[in-house]
Amino acid sequence: AFPLMTNGKVDRQALPAPGRSRRELEKTFVAPRDDLELQLAHIWEEVLDVRPIGVRDNFFELGGHSLLAVRLLAFIEKRLCKKLPLTTVFQGATVEHLADVLRQQAAPGPQSSLVPLRPGGSKRPLFLVHPAGGHVFPYVQLAQLLGPDQPCYGLQARGVEDAQDPHTRIEDMAPHYIQALQTVQPTGPYLLGGWSMGGVVAFEMAQQLHAEGQPVALLALVDGRIPTPDTTFPEQDSEAIALAERYFGISFGPMESVTELPEDEQLAVMLDQAKIAGLVPAELDVSQVRRFVMLLRSDLLATQNYELRLY
Repeated sequence: AFPLMTNGKVDRQALPAPGRSRRELEKTFVAPRDDLELQLAHIWEEVLDVRPIGVRDNFFELGGHSLLAVRLLAFIEKRLCKKLPLTTVFQGATVEHLADVLRQQAAPGPQSSLVPLRPGGSKRPLFLVHPAGGHVFPYVQLAQLLGPDQPCYGLQARGVEDAQDPHTRIEDMAPHYIQALQTVQPTGPYLLGGWSMGGVVAFEMAQQLHAEGQPVALLALVDGRIPTPDTTFPEQDSEAIALAERYFGISFGPMESVTELPEDEQLAVMLDQAKIAGLVPAELDVSQVRRFVMLLRSDLLATQNYELRLY
């Protein structure tokens, strides 16, 4: 049977990759070995609609993507009363890895901005900077498609996974991300890139690396825009919906009366509309949306105020 979305259409994201059958996956199948792995495997089966799940099966190879990863961790928090950062799925996208993390039960400290999307391989690593909103989810599929020999890392915004205040200037983001990537690659030549606002940050990182005498072999700007002042930019909290519409490139419909509501009620309305549109998982709550909107506003303002210099 084809996996279906709630609207009855085929869920293409949930289809297995061409040429890779369940029989191939079963050659390395390892069944859950304790109660925790069994609970996690059941959650994976529900989220991915794939059965059975082995403890070493890869979440993304089984059809997982960014929205399903958010849903996965929401289920874990609800059913196991354990909160995991989103980056946990990247660091090891298996039941076995998540079970090991949960067993440690260590209090999470400040999260590194460096997220290993596909750390293995012998080639020079590629570092991709987050777009506005701070997450590196848009690069998950790209990292898989680049192949097993190409190491690929995402650079996530400060404050996405913890209570740290986000950076408000591109010039401050760049050295923070340079310091993070140099824990993996201390010296150049560097391969840098970014989609949308991430391209602007990568541009400034390249500027600062050149100033330090470090060569940059690749600077890839994907679908970016030249930073320019924008008098229509919604800066007030009461305009969170306009900000989200701007980000997703859609309209949530006429909402003049909504702008008069308190911020949390506005966010609740926006969240409901985003769920209806299939932009976010049903398990997302207002507190998560509030942080996303804060990061989104901060990132877009930082880009708008950035002053270009000749590269």
